[in-house]
Amino acid sequence: MLSLKQLADESVNRAKSDKDLAVVVTGAEGDGKSAFSLGLGYKIDPLFELERNVLFSPTVETIKDKIYNLPPYSVIDADEAIKILYKLNWQSKGQKFLNTVYTLCRSQNKISLFNIPRISDANEYFRNHRMKIWIHIVDPINNKKKEGHGVLMSRSWNPVTTDPWGLKVFEMKMAKERKYGKKDVNYDLDEKISLFSELPSFVDTIKFTWIDSKIWADYEKLKELHSIKDEDNIEQDKALLKISGLNQKYLISVKTFMKLGYTKQSISRLFGVHVNSINSLIRRDLEDKQMKLINRPS
Repeated sequence: MLSLKQLADESVNRAKSDKDLAVVVTGAEGDGKSAFSLGLGYKIDPLFELERNVLFSPTVETIKDKIYNLPPYSVIDADEAIKILYKLNWQSKGQKFLNTVYTLCRSQNKISLFNIPRISDANEYFRNHRMKIWIHIVDPINNKKKEGHGVLMSRSWNPVTTDPWGLKVFEMKMAKERKYGKKDVNYDLDEKISLFSELPSFVDTIKFTWIDSKIWADYEKLKELHSIKDEDNIEQDKALLKISGLNQKYLISVKTFMKLGYTKQSISRLFGVHVNSINSLIRRDLEDKQMKLINRPS
């Protein structure tokens, strides 16, 4: 059984050998994914701080600012930004976000941590070619249950497989057990670990503990603060564009008027909308461009 410290040491060694490392932690809501990632972050990086290393906002500016300003081999914990994207449009914005953070961390020798409910939530390319380590929480923790367990998988080196994690093997084994009357809810900890141990990607189990109560309290406060701010900004943009009737087809006209020297205020009067609606349209277009630029194949 591995300790969090052993995993942390291996993560740093990989980063220092000029290799990227994307770690994905899965588990149901409330299982302790956030506590696991924070605990791993503190073990990896002696300078780890919540406001320094955790991405609380999914904006391009926040991502670039934090990643570029951290020294090599630092940790980027994308947990909270991912939660915000799950409330919006995960399949489009969420997948772009995963690729953006990964691409920047890779170029900067950073270790990236991603918390998502299911491994299948990551698109096939990210899952099979970007992720290196997958940890699934099989024994949840919380502020009352201080110790938990996860299973650790490493992507198979097999160059011909289309399933480097062994997900199909896992599904077949569970389907076989269901035929014999075994219900998913009836698996105990040892049985869950036994199932995972048969995957070609299985490495070991890992034990972890709940993090310091003061750190967790600070984390909860920052999470709530940023969550309210980001959701308000995103919803405000969406509402303004909906009310004004503006969408992408108006963007070309807005840009044309701006090139001709019109101010945003004068353009808003031409369209009969508030200037904030013009700002929202331009801001969303700029963010889309930044995401595409970062995710562009090198």
